[in-house]
Amino acid sequence: GLPDVKHDVPLKEGAPAAKKAKQRTIITKDIKAPDAVPASGIAEATKLMESGKLYRYNVKSAQESIVSLCEMEVAAYTGHKYCVALNSCGSALYLMLLAAGVKPGDSVLTNAFTFVAVPSAIHHAGGKPVYVESTMGYTMDLGCKVPADLAHARQDC
Repeated sequence: GLPDVKHDVPLKEGAPAAKKAKQRTIITKDIKAPDAVPASGIAEATKLMESGKLYRYNVKSAQESIVSLCEMEVAAYTGHKYCVALNSCGSALYLMLLAAGVKPGDSVLTNAFTFVAVPSAIHHAGGKPVYVESTMGYTMDLGCKVPADLAHARQDC
């Protein structure tokens, strides 16, 4: 098993009899302690901040903008004509949902173990978040049963 997961933790006393036989999984990973940024990343970020060229709009050409250069490099790497760098994961998710064709009222399956930006992006794109249980690896459990009326819901993964 995973080191940050406790398996087969009994439910609390007083739980309904039908649920007493079930066990729950508790994730013990400290999600408030992110992984360290490597020294090379800190040096590059410091150099960029000292240059003042944080945005694509305060330089003379795309060849001088680190943002534009990053977009071009990612587009080339992925084999696409364009790439757009955004300010946050929430903004990226929102645009992805619009590009995927999410319409007002569409149900969108999403991981139940998530950050607020995910259901927020779904909501702002007009969709309705439908939470799906997580696997032991913190991913959406695609084998989890969903209600029949949601069988054709969009998946945000």
